[in-house]
Amino acid sequence: MSHHPTARDERFRRPYVEHFDALLGYALRRVDRPEDAAGFAAAVPDDVVTSEESSAEVVGILADVAVPDGFDRSRIEIEGFNSRYHVIAAATGAVTCAWVEQYAAGRRAEATHAMAGSRECDALREIVDEGDWSEIGVWSVADEMAAGPARRARPGAFRLLGGARPAG
Repeated sequence: MSHHPTARDERFRRPYVEHFDALLGYALRRVDRPEDAAGFAAAVPDDVVTSEESSAEVVGILADVAVPDGFDRSRIEIEGFNSRYHVIAAATGAVTCAWVEQYAAGRRAEATHAMAGSRECDALREIVDEGDWSEIGVWSVADEMAAGPARRARPGAFRLLGGARPAG
């Protein structure tokens, strides 16, 4: 028999997930050995990603994401306990920054194409209704790249794209 979370379950789970690092810190400060807090860590909700799980989670998140040559997924470090939303934001944010660097270095067509493909990223689509990361953190950058250096959609977009300015 499977349990379907109720609104009451969600009211309990949300503060636990949102403040897990603080709660764990509180528990760890009150025990002599970190392993004494193991019961607390064992009670982590299933949708929380731990440091130990983060590498595998990042690989899955970026499975359908184009990354620049030489991009090292293993360098994305996720510490502590995080919601999946925040792990997705960290992983896709690292890739977005890498593409902005490529764009600024003159590989504009490749970066623009890769960032346009971010709209098909399963992980970004998964979190689109949970917050603004997909639209503001990634897709707006893709839109700025697509607008081209001479036709920025917003003033100040050159800062957004790492200072890449049009020639001439």
